[in-house]
Amino acid sequence: MLAFSHMRDLLASAHGRDGEASDRVINIWHKGTGRHIAGPLQLHTARITAMAFSPDDQWLLAGSADGEVVVCDVQGAVSRIDVFRILDLPNPPASVRN
Repeated sequence: MLAFSHMRDLLASAHGRDGEASDRVINIWHKGTGRHIAGPLQLHTARITAMAFSPDDQWLLAGSADGEVVVCDVQGAVSRIDVFRILDLPNPPASVRN
């Protein structure tokens, strides 16, 4: 799983095969220099299924298979800022079904 920032200078990665612990961990890289910005960030207990940067590239949102969405501050210490949970999806997409 990869997500590019809108300015295309940052890259967030969550990788691993289905069910491995590494697919619950995020790393953030500077694309131009290859410098490791942050991570490994253990933000989820379930497999990460989606990631996106905010339009101003200040925040990274990461969603997991259990319906949890975590918001992180990219420019600061990259910590867990807030958590949302998607409940009772009538027809959840296959990517978020357990």
